[in-house]
Amino acid sequence: MNRKGLVYLILYLPFFFLCNCQWKPTDALLSEAEKAMKTHIDSANLILDEISHPQKLSGEQQAKYCRIKAICVINLFMQWQLADSLNNISMDYYRQAKDTVHLKNTLFLSGRISLNLGKPDEAIHRFSELNKIASQNEQYRDQAYCNYLISQCYRNKNDYENALNFSKKSLYYSNERDTINAPYYYKQTGAIYAQIHAVDSALSYYKKAGEIAVMRENSGQFVSNLFNDISNMLLSNNEFEKALEYVDLSIDYRANRKDISLFNLTKARIFLAINETDSARIYLERTIESAENNHITIIAYRHLSDLYKITGNYDLALYKLLNHKAFFEKEEDHINLELLSQQYREEQLKNENNELKLVKKGRDFYLLSISFLITIAAIILWIFYSEEKKKKRIREQQQREQTLKDQAKIAEHENRLLKQENELSQLREKAAVLRESLFRKMAVSEKIPSLVDVGSNYSKESPHKRISLEEPDWDELIQTVNALFNGFATRLKKEYPVLSPEDIGFCCLLKINVSMQDLADIYCISKAGITKRKTRMKKEKFKISDNLIDLDDFLLEY
Repeated sequence: MNRKGLVYLILYLPFFFLCNCQWKPTDALLSEAEKAMKTHIDSANLILDEISHPQKLSGEQQAKYCRIKAICVINLFMQWQLADSLNNISMDYYRQAKDTVHLKNTLFLSGRISLNLGKPDEAIHRFSELNKIASQNEQYRDQAYCNYLISQCYRNKNDYENALNFSKKSLYYSNERDTINAPYYYKQTGAIYAQIHAVDSALSYYKKAGEIAVMRENSGQFVSNLFNDISNMLLSNNEFEKALEYVDLSIDYRANRKDISLFNLTKARIFLAINETDSARIYLERTIESAENNHITIIAYRHLSDLYKITGNYDLALYKLLNHKAFFEKEEDHINLELLSQQYREEQLKNENNELKLVKKGRDFYLLSISFLITIAAIILWIFYSEEKKKKRIREQQQREQTLKDQAKIAEHENRLLKQENELSQLREKAAVLRESLFRKMAVSEKIPSLVDVGSNYSKESPHKRISLEEPDWDELIQTVNALFNGFATRLKKEYPVLSPEDIGFCCLLKINVSMQDLADIYCISKAGITKRKTRMKKEKFKISDNLIDLDDFLLEY
């Protein structure tokens, strides 16, 4: 390195550190925020605020920033509209970059945002696009979940026909061994049937959800809630005895004390419906005693007040109504306190953000103070760099020589492979010749002109007549084809059980390239009839819907 270059280096390095005096690179901040998002969402948001000008980030960095920020504003501030704008920026970038992994995440978040903004049609569009990606990659589990989400969107629109259709699709793509998700798919299908008052169908799907759920650990709460839903459905259908039975089952499966009050309230409602006021009063009192949720307590006091009013006990009715009012006001105060707490957290986050900015300025000043020392260190490193560069050139020369040797070995290996491929091709040709020779030696080949060599006893100009194949002929044909083509007939029977023996024989004739005219003479129909039969078998028996695939080619490669 000459003296002039060294002077430029000394002058450039301080300027470099002045322009780039950030404590951490943007990529490092984004990675740190993404990691923190999994456990401490507020910390992730504070880390993102360290990025001064997110609008100046590169496309990939900006997409990552907006994706994480959207999740933060949802979880911390419930700002769905802002989250939608941020997420759309990420989604547009990932769609253009064809980044399927991140696009799936943004599509799912966009659908969730649309549901919370009261836009079910937009949510359906997002989940449908997500479903299309899963379908292209044959990700059946993701397809099941996408159809489940679309079904929920249609339920929000009260479009129960489409909701039921997509809910059943989620069951089609799901696996009953998936004890985590499958119970929810069956439960939703049952819930839709319940909403359209198809009680028997709803009950069967609810029961299926319970059967799968009990196979996994910690399923008590799910099964308990499931039985509670069944009891509410039966209650609305005036089947009070069965409703009581499922409430008892729900209590048996309850997961914790918080559920007891809900079960007691459900039982009380059933007893109120059948005018058993004493039992209803007992369970309402139990609800109040066990309730840890003020909403349930408020409902119980209201029912209890109405119950005393019906029985003429007006003083107790007034007392319970006052309790209802007190709890209602208490819950209202609790909501107001939550709103104030939320505002406080927002202000606290703003203050912390301002503190971070002050800390950042201090760090920048510290970086400026050490830039001179870094410049000196850079000069020393440059000397070592020059030496390493010389060593590197020597190593590169040695690597090039080694690469040439490796390429020579690869070329030699490729030549051996080509020779082996040629030998294998010759063996295949010999096998084909032997196979054709065996076909001609079959007794049945004498009856099928296209299996006979041209120039012997068969001529294209000879008149065509009906070819009659007896049962022994068919047996010989199928057995020979089966032996020559690696169990062709056996594999067909196993993989396509709908094929009849006659279909197997027809497939064997196609496998050995029997001419169209001979097929027509064997089956005593026209060539057009043979073509129709092939088309019908392809669609009905082999379930091949692609018009570009021919049955003859399919069987030849099978």
